[in-house]
Amino acid sequence: MLLKKIEQIYGYFVEKRNAEFDAGKLEVMTIEYPVISVGNVSAGGTGKSPFVQLVAREFLKHSIAPAIVSRGYRRKSRGEVVVCDGLQILAGVEQAGDELMMHAESLGVVVIANENKGSAAQKAVEIFKERDDEARQRFTSKEDYALNTVPRCIIIDDGFQHRKIHRDLDIVLIDHATLQNPFLLPRGRLREPLDSLKRADVIVLMNGAQRFTLKKHVQENLLKENCVIIEAQTVAGEFYDINSRQTFKINPFRSGCVAISTIAQPERFIKTLEGREIEVHHHFAFKDHYWFSEGDIKKIIQKCELLQTNVIATTEKDAVKLRKFKDLFNSFKVSVAVLPIRIEISEGRDEFLKKLTEIF
Repeated sequence: MLLKKIEQIYGYFVEKRNAEFDAGKLEVMTIEYPVISVGNVSAGGTGKSPFVQLVAREFLKHSIAPAIVSRGYRRKSRGEVVVCDGLQILAGVEQAGDELMMHAESLGVVVIANENKGSAAQKAVEIFKERDDEARQRFTSKEDYALNTVPRCIIIDDGFQHRKIHRDLDIVLIDHATLQNPFLLPRGRLREPLDSLKRADVIVLMNGAQRFTLKKHVQENLLKENCVIIEAQTVAGEFYDINSRQTFKINPFRSGCVAISTIAQPERFIKTLEGREIEVHHHFAFKDHYWFSEGDIKKIIQKCELLQTNVIATTEKDAVKLRKFKDLFNSFKVSVAVLPIRIEISEGRDEFLKKLTEIF
């Protein structure tokens, strides 16, 4: 009863804020480059980070340079941090946060952390303009300049609720658990009602979310006429060594492993390992975005020794935080195997890619 009452109070303020934006009462910033938001309507992991990477990789594939902006959740810094300027990584993982460091390492694009995402987007614009100025100095003719510059865009990581920035494309991820329990926080996982999907240009049904369940909760006439609904899954790649970043040529898990994760849904990670017939002797499941201490690592290594395994399996998001303990792992001859996660679109891929290119 209490949760339902708190849910109603929370819902009142969410709807009030959305109504003010819908009525044009709250100011919306316009960025001069196309803006794509990748977000969700629920709290917890839905595969947003790998989907941001999918979008960025699609742009890179078509010679479009993206910048990724985000608050940098649970980072140990405040204000604005340029994590990567598109040429080199300029910040450490503690200043960047684990997810943004993962984007910077994996993609090599402009990545900026700032609680104020509008300011982060403006900083990305400044960096893009500096690149243009450098190109103008190198290439004197307009033809050479045009040939050596590329289109650019801004990707807002976790941007659906951040309505202060105008976006050209709103992508929203929904998973099965959200549709099965469609209640607002704290009673359920929803940050805002499912009716908010009327703002979405693309709805991504993740990991088994069903179209008929979505339609049961959201009247079709509430969605945008040209809204694209696609289906996608998180897919595990091949394990690679944390130090060399090369995939293993020989199976490293012959003596099983100890698993480490600091993700929203750690059971998915273990399911993936077990699905590959990897024996998990012990799982250290820390809270999401947890920062490891040296003491934590020593305990994990002691557990490896006790269980007679010299392999640790972890996620890509955790790997960026574990690299600082490289010497400690090496001194005990413990290998760290990293499992990358990618998004695979199983239905609606062509329509989705068309949506991406239309904004240019």
